[in-house]
Amino acid sequence: MFRLGTVIIGVAVSLWAAGMFFAGEGNADDGSSSPEKWVGHQVVYGKTSVPFMGDKQTRTDSYLLASVTRRGETIELSQLACKVGFKEIAGVKLDIPTDALLRMPKAEICFAPEKGLLKAIPWQVGWNKTDIDGDGAPGLSVDVDASICSGKIHVASSTRSAAVAKMTENGMMGKISVHVKQKILGSDSVCLKMFSSDSEERQTGGFVYQRVPDNTTCKDLLGRPWPVEARFTPPKL
Repeated sequence: MFRLGTVIIGVAVSLWAAGMFFAGEGNADDGSSSPEKWVGHQVVYGKTSVPFMGDKQTRTDSYLLASVTRRGETIELSQLACKVGFKEIAGVKLDIPTDALLRMPKAEICFAPEKGLLKAIPWQVGWNKTDIDGDGAPGLSVDVDASICSGKIHVASSTRSAAVAKMTENGMMGKISVHVKQKILGSDSVCLKMFSSDSEERQTGGFVYQRVPDNTTCKDLLGRPWPVEARFTPPKL
């Protein structure tokens, strides 16, 4: 019954990222700029099958804060998710606490010019039983609230992402595709153990970034309307 929307954010929770770059201080020798701060929003849509209800569309929103370094025409992002939102499906609500997200390693993404656009080096994100969010349980812990049963489930994940983007006046916007495999490692609820299952899903969506003051933190952004919104037409089921 329970299929989890994906946390990307190439995006949010990278332990291992293909083509990893560190967005550190600018260095005149390599032509890099001093880091900038960008706030971002990413939305991705997928599909899950719900018993007696058929296929339902999933939606995951990731609200991002990135340190950005320009090396010539290359754009490097070192980012974290300040918060993640999941569309409620069949009465099932999912949540990942912000403090858990902020304990997770940053994702490192590199965009390079190609045919007039910026193309990200495809990146692999994943973890197994490693306590990725530092809560003492294996994998990533997700809070589940449903009429049939509630509690925490612990998830391992493997995700491969690809993205293409273009620069805007004050940041970047683009499209992303994701292939995610997730494995249930356990739960603090016997009921959730019975109803949770491993899943594999392909998702597509869009993202947008906008520059903000260099001292901006997630704490500054939370609790108020998010500064940017990605607009992406959901695919048909």
